[in-house]
Amino acid sequence: METELALQWNISPTLAIALQIDKVEEDRGQYESVESILWASGAALFVRRLTFLEVGGFDERFFAHQEEIDLCFRLKSRGFDIVYAPQSEVYHIGGASLDNESPRKLYLNFRNNLLMLYKNLNASYLTFLLIIRLFLDFSLALLYLLKGKKEKTKAIFRAYYDFVSLRSSFKRDRLINLSKQKLRPSKLLTSLLLLKLRVNS
Repeated sequence: METELALQWNISPTLAIALQIDKVEEDRGQYESVESILWASGAALFVRRLTFLEVGGFDERFFAHQEEIDLCFRLKSRGFDIVYAPQSEVYHIGGASLDNESPRKLYLNFRNNLLMLYKNLNASYLTFLLIIRLFLDFSLALLYLLKGKKEKTKAIFRAYYDFVSLRSSFKRDRLINLSKQKLRPSKLLTSLLLLKLRVNS
């Protein structure tokens, strides 16, 4: 189930990194029912072709990382549902394209996550999340610097620089996405957070 991790990634990759490092969730039978989720990994995602094309498919400008989250955000906000199928089994070699320790991977995750949020969130919610992001992301950049991982610190700063530089080229997509939304992603994230809290209580 991607609910908890999805919420973390959509607030900040930093939050997901902090909460998921060395964490492998124990299978206690908690994922045995069909459930709505915010996004599914691109390695295990099936979408009807016409629906895929209708919402614009994958954004090729992302190159790698976050493109399936961007797609799922558009699907959910336009009224489509994404569900987890517990009877399916998927084998995926994680980190085959880029090693988990790669600064390039960190850069792409941060840059693309910022662009994904810009493409899909209204101004007030985007501003709210970016304020949180700045604090979390630059705290992580400082932590990497203190640990001597200068390339990772540079990757985070470069991601922000490129986000600002590329933002104008995503403006048209942003206007289209916001105009076609039936459900605001801010409400979607809130409802999923409440669902997660109910499940854990």
